[in-house]
Amino acid sequence: LDTLSVFLEFENWQVFLNNSEQLKHDSSEKDTWEDLKKRTEKITNISLKSLKDKVGIRIQNYPYRKFADKKFTNFLASSKIATAFVAPDCYGKTPIVIQLSEKFFTGPNALCPNDILCLVDGSILFNLITHDQKINRLYNLLNFDPQNSFSAFFRAHPERVKGKFVLIIDGIDDIYQIDGKTVQFLDNLLKMVLSYKDIGWFKLLITCTPRIWRMLSGRINLEPILKPFWYNVVFQETENDFINIPLLRKKEIEKILKKNRFPYCADDLQINYPDMLENIKNPYMLHLFM
Repeated sequence: LDTLSVFLEFENWQVFLNNSEQLKHDSSEKDTWEDLKKRTEKITNISLKSLKDKVGIRIQNYPYRKFADKKFTNFLASSKIATAFVAPDCYGKTPIVIQLSEKFFTGPNALCPNDILCLVDGSILFNLITHDQKINRLYNLLNFDPQNSFSAFFRAHPERVKGKFVLIIDGIDDIYQIDGKTVQFLDNLLKMVLSYKDIGWFKLLITCTPRIWRMLSGRINLEPILKPFWYNVVFQETENDFINIPLLRKKEIEKILKKNRFPYCADDLQINYPDMLENIKNPYMLHLFM
């Protein structure tokens, strides 16, 4: 592709894409927000199916987390650019992403029908990037180039923006197996956040483990200018402080017990099997219990 681009008197393939994208927008009278929405839906649908396949029947034994709904609602309404759900494995980060995606963007009664959701399953990011060059500029997640960002057109034509563009990356841990590569990805992500500091319609939500958030917060602590862009997260050095997905409350467990017609209520468990009740506050342990 680089060779073909040089033959056409462009520096490389990426420069050719930049030029082609600009020409397309300059010459097209199409509704580019709707066009972007359609192209991005392909990424979201592939990722959503992948996430649901991974979670499987566990989603049936996972209550809708109201704290996550409230946080996400307030985040969308805020002036902040990015936020994160940080918790160890088995705390239900992926089910939360599935629930929020369907309620706000993809479900039949979506709360934000004009907004664009770009949902990325971190474990298949590279497959998404190579799936179709026309889908979106996902390559920017690996090597951010402001000139090649979809936002370049909408920055120049703010009247064409019809909602928010919400990028959700689930499972930062699953993108790379090497910490050095992960750090490079996180640095690139922070460049992206910084580039949207004056853009109110871009939102980023990531999920990761405390280990990955420690890496990210370490980079942010080196550049304090980045801290004000993040909503409802902490940057301390203790990994326990990073966790912002609470264990299940007794009321949430009670709903799942009733849904599955369990013969005992949560109060019975608390009286007769307090250790069991404490264990199943972990969402994955509750699923195994049921």
